[in-house]
Amino acid sequence: MQTKQILISEIDVNDNTYKISSDIDITGLCLSIKNIGLVNPPIVKKYDNGGYIIVSGFRRIKAMLLNNIKKTYAEIIPDHFPEESDQKFSVSKNFNYTAALIAVTENAFQRPLTTMEQVRGVLLLKNFMDKNKIAEDSMSIFNLNMNTSFVEKLNIIGSMPEKIHSLMEEGDLSMTAALRLEKYDFETVNSFINLFSKIKLGLNKQLEIITNIHEIAALKRITPIALLESRGIRDIIENNKCDRQRKGSLLRAFLLKQRYPRMKEAEERFKFNLKQLKLGNELNLLVPVNFEAMDYSFSFRFKNFDELEKRIAKLKNVACNPILKKMIS
Repeated sequence: MQTKQILISEIDVNDNTYKISSDIDITGLCLSIKNIGLVNPPIVKKYDNGGYIIVSGFRRIKAMLLNNIKKTYAEIIPDHFPEESDQKFSVSKNFNYTAALIAVTENAFQRPLTTMEQVRGVLLLKNFMDKNKIAEDSMSIFNLNMNTSFVEKLNIIGSMPEKIHSLMEEGDLSMTAALRLEKYDFETVNSFINLFSKIKLGLNKQLEIITNIHEIAALKRITPIALLESRGIRDIIENNKCDRQRKGSLLRAFLLKQRYPRMKEAEERFKFNLKQLKLGNELNLLVPVNFEAMDYSFSFRFKNFDELEKRIAKLKNVACNPILKKMIS
């Protein structure tokens, strides 16, 4: 590649053909370029009719524009290859294939790519390579070992609505949860998108929400959309007094009560009785998961022998409490 100085005005900043990087705050990058200068020049390739398209360095060029910089050094991908080179594709296709490889590798070998960056990389490369070849060459391209199945999952994510991509980008939807939504129709997916944009949950709890909505809808013989748009769920996600994390907790509790009414009732009774025992911070009563077993346990901490005797004495008193006998009977 040739390094030369070009006018930034000659670069088409709106052409995102080769963009795989995520949009992040570039305040620090702007300051760095302003105070230190550009360390690594962006990589561009020339349009047939003049001007340049960005291959790698979208954030760097945006930062230079914000700093009102007019010119930059850039590495230019050649518009042809030597005739004696071993070309797998035609000159035109090889030209674009090389740019696609550079777009991915230049990012991947600077830092780990996010899931959505991996998705965009696969979508870009599948114009030139099948999923088996991408997996085979993944270490040299993505700096990551990928199998064919994983490449296919990234490809599936890429075919899903942009709003799914935005949720994943913002950390509000995991790749696993997104793939679970792939089996639903467009309208149902949009209903789930609306839901996850208004609540905040971790990976396992996202999957729990999707599974419970699917199973409750099946039990009630209604569609998932009908359940998602039901008054109970709408009241939770439209509650302006709760933050997204609180809404997620309320929704989980609501769905668990719908899916496992007896278990939820047992849990609420147990919590009420536990308060009556007044264990404080000295004793901790551990219950079986989902109340499906008969193994209960007490735990406590102590700093010295006197505290140990006090904990044992309190445990003996609790053991005689009729409320405890009611709870574990």
